Amino acid sequence: MANEINIALGQVGLSVTARLYLDGVLDPTIVSCDEVAGADGLYMGDMPAVGAGVYQVMFYAESVLRGSGSIDWTGDAEALISTRLAASAYLAPDNAGITTLVGRLTAARAALLDNLTPLNDGVATLLARLTELRANYLDRLNGTAVVTVNAPLDARTFALSLKKGDSYTDELDRAIVFEDDGQWPDLSTADIAFDVGNPLAANLLSIEAELLVGSPVRVKVELTAAQTQGLTVSHAIYWYDLRATIGNDVFTLCTGAIRVLRAVE
Repeated sequence: MANEINIALGQVGLSVTARLYLDGVLDPTIVSCDEVAGADGLYMGDMPAVGAGVYQVMFYAESVLRGSGSIDWTGDAEALISTRLAASAYLAPDNAGITTLVGRLTAARAALLDNLTPLNDGVATLLARLTELRANYLDRLNGTAVVTVNAPLDARTFALSLKKGDSYTDELDRAIVFEDDGQWPDLSTADIAFDVGNPLAANLLSIEAELLVGSPVRVKVELTAAQTQGLTVSHAIYWYDLRATIGNDVFTLCTGAIRVLRAVE
């Protein structure tokens, strides 16, 4: 039962008592545990009227410690009931005040929603404008770029993600490869350059790109550790152009943003 403490000692005919401790303090009440008939050495006693808490219980038989345990006691039920307030001490709810409060909260909610309407319209306008700008940006790109699996090029946006101080070379199988989808001109006699810069400064890098043999038409760019080390860690402050010069004509094969990632020192 929930109001009983017990211990199985496997020996009959003992005089068993239990002592209760709460936070290391012995409760003055010593519980006498009676042997349960036919239970082969099970002894049981009633939990005394003590306050709630987790009690440590020490069992003694013939004044010798025979076992211990704990009980999470919720308190004496009768004692808890006796501490209740009298019915006259309870106050009836202020229903009129609650109704007034609900009315004010409803009005405040309606006013808040009214104020949010122009904000939502502004957000929708901004999203539409960003979508338009992105579409315009993609429309200005010439050709399509794809890349080997381990190259840091997003084939959808043509954005590069470079780790500062890393090498992107054939030797490491990390060269950046751009592939034509049929829009590039004949590049067999072209000089191809990969230029990196930003709107506030001149080009930082100008690297000769290599036209790969075979079909489809592909162009390879390799970056050394020293070249990427010179880039500033930031998100999309650099742009690149992959351009082919054929005689007096210049054809931009691909352009995009560069994100430079910080190396863990």
